[in-house]
Amino acid sequence: MNLQYDIVSWLTTIVVTPDRQIVGQFHGTSAYPTRDTLNNLLLSLGAQMMDCSVGIPNEESVVSETTLNVYPNPAIQKATMLIHTPIEGDYKVVWRNNLGVTVHSFTTSLLQGQNSLSIDFTDFKAGVYYLSLSDASGNTIHKKIMIAD
Repeated sequence: MNLQYDIVSWLTTIVVTPDRQIVGQFHGTSAYPTRDTLNNLLLSLGAQMMDCSVGIPNEESVVSETTLNVYPNPAIQKATMLIHTPIEGDYKVVWRNNLGVTVHSFTTSLLQGQNSLSIDFTDFKAGVYYLSLSDASGNTIHKKIMIAD
């Protein structure tokens, strides 16, 4: 608070739901809100406590699901698919254009852990493509890829 210039301000916390509704506020007139004060505000509004700890996993932890990253995106002529799989097996890769038409597909054997595949786009027209990677159980991951000129 600055009385010399008649400015009064407080630290304000506003709780907004995903549908953009303001459902709660906290005005700290003399002190910053504490973690407990904010948690109590959220709990009073119907929030649930969850463990949201973030950290570097230890060496014993294992990724339990398949992950897929493609870079660079957008790609010009080539890209690399980085695939981490929890189990060894055959995986189907399908490329579809923005109309949903399959333009390329193949099956590849992947090892448990990190795998890298190089993809050549020289025969593809510039545009948006959708990549899907499916395992033998039917679990599928989708990625949107842009191919530039």
